[in-house]
Amino acid sequence: MILETKRLILRLVENRDMDLLAKWRKTRDYREFVSSVERRKYHSQSMISLKKDDKPVGVVYTFSYNEADGYMFLNAFISDEYRNRGYGAEACALAICHLFDTFPIYKIYCDAFSSNAQSISMMKGVGLKQEGLLRGHRLYNGVRYDVARFAVYREHLGVLRDLLGRFKGGKAG
Repeated sequence: MILETKRLILRLVENRDMDLLAKWRKTRDYREFVSSVERRKYHSQSMISLKKDDKPVGVVYTFSYNEADGYMFLNAFISDEYRNRGYGAEACALAICHLFDTFPIYKIYCDAFSSNAQSISMMKGVGLKQEGLLRGHRLYNGVRYDVARFAVYREHLGVLRDLLGRFKGGKAG
């Protein structure tokens, strides 16, 4: 599976990616702002790479797929040197549209620490709806953090499909 926009490629994680993923997972910002991966069973993992040179800039993954109730969780990590360029929003729009096209799901959840204003702003900007604030939900280095939980629903994909159309360089769809 390879998905792409004008700038990015999403492809399934391969053995050649494991060293880089291990390096990212050891960083403080990955552990603090993404998750503790040691207890996580992934549903899917895709590398986010620059189209121009196939340089990996991040990873997007799904987990906790609940087939009975029709939801899953999605998260993304962009390496520090590639942040603030819109790669996270672009990769997430691509992944979310693909997931709804591929799986019989009702909604996809995305979580962020309540202090992660950039992620929260991006999620609100692409039409995700905040479903809750989980007080003290994550324990990191002995400190409890609140987590904002957002969701995107199949019937509200219009904004993301329009955005994805712009990322692909064509019309919405």
